[in-house]
Amino acid sequence: MRMVELNGASLGPGDLFLWRPVAAAAPLEESAAPPSYVQEQHLQQCDARRMAGVTQPRWAGVAVDLPGRLDHDVLSAALSAVVRRHDSLSCTFRVERGEAQRLTVPIGTAGFAVENLGTAASGAEAASRLIEAFDRWTEPFVWPAFLFAAVARESGWTLLFAADRVHADLYSLGYVAHEMVECYEAGAGSRPARLLPSAVYSEYCAAERVAAPDDRARDAAARRWLDLAEAAGGTFPGFPVDLGGGPDQPHPAAYREIDLADAATAERFERWCRDRRGGLTSGLAAAVAHACAARDRFHAVLALQTRPSPAKSAIGWYVNAVPLTFAVADTNTNTNTNTDTDTDTDTHADFAGTLLAAQRAMLSGYRDAQTPYSPVTDQLPEKLGFEQACWLSLADFRHLPGADRHAEWNLRAVAAPRHTTGGDLWINRVDRGLAAHIRFPGTDEAHRAVTTFVDSLTAIIAGIADLGDVWT
Repeated sequence: MRMVELNGASLGPGDLFLWRPVAAAAPLEESAAPPSYVQEQHLQQCDARRMAGVTQPRWAGVAVDLPGRLDHDVLSAALSAVVRRHDSLSCTFRVERGEAQRLTVPIGTAGFAVENLGTAASGAEAASRLIEAFDRWTEPFVWPAFLFAAVARESGWTLLFAADRVHADLYSLGYVAHEMVECYEAGAGSRPARLLPSAVYSEYCAAERVAAPDDRARDAAARRWLDLAEAAGGTFPGFPVDLGGGPDQPHPAAYREIDLADAATAERFERWCRDRRGGLTSGLAAAVAHACAARDRFHAVLALQTRPSPAKSAIGWYVNAVPLTFAVADTNTNTNTNTDTDTDTDTHADFAGTLLAAQRAMLSGYRDAQTPYSPVTDQLPEKLGFEQACWLSLADFRHLPGADRHAEWNLRAVAAPRHTTGGDLWINRVDRGLAAHIRFPGTDEAHRAVTTFVDSLTAIIAGIADLGDVWT
């Protein structure tokens, strides 16, 4: 899965169509299941912006390329089947007196309002017009806050899904892509769709509230977050390298998608880390720490997936975050530099030390994951800048259904254009190897800093993978 802004999704010219679900004319019902904690935080922030008259679309989506000519009837039936499978797509929300509530939408057999947007003469025009439509139709307090679209050509077409973040996280986009394609191909081939059972997101939300930490656990979690901010210099950590600018200087966001390692190199890197009591995620965290020349400790906000079962197709917002901080081996203390072998030994020892520190920190973070971050960080002083913190995400997409076809589909996660003052870093393990996705302010200074950082990170991963040939 590649991750790009929709403007960079290479849609191509074609005829544009939108599919928006239509529900039965029936009153909405308040659900017994509350929103998840992360949904609640997002909705309260959206409500605050709405009350202030600020428009800031927060949709994310996915695009796949398919061969042949688009069959509108087959696609409508396929999309209806996808929507009806997931309760996370049959609800909407409201905020009253600061409290977020989930409302159930009686979607029944879910029909669609199909709109023909005309023909786009270029990929840029197609992206521009779809961005306008996605901005309009993904408002989180209106159902549906998601929609489907297609760019149809004489031979081949692109299918898209976009939703406000309240309905779908990054992994969800992979599940949606698979289900859209599988249901369409099944309908076109007059066969049953081969799908995983669907998870019930509202049950997850209810269980999250039942397992909510007590005051003592919440206070302990708040202390760990405060410790992270203090260790990072008084505010939550930003991007691993200085991007220039400042918190009051937002710029249009730029996006970089970089292949850090091919599949063989990624496999050797992971094996080296596992042989030294680490793992792929702790190895990547250690590599990031070395690439940014962290002095003695590395600090980050680590994103964690919280899906309860990989055996189900889970569409929703299954995300938590934990504070991550660990010691970085001092690469300047080694003096054995007489031969290439000595240099390799030094590199091996330095990275192995950081790897173990990262592994211990991550194991501690996984234990902290029992406490949802949002009700804790919402109570922390605003001056600590949690909203400006850099999120570090280390994900493995190889086990998603349909992952072996991602390259065939040219699968890409797409995002709304936005302004930003900081950066975020995703490193994803995919079939082709390791890929980094970076969002940062689109300034010359930030571009240079990101390029230097990525070059260093790529070299470190390759160097450790090469050590695997010598030291394993």
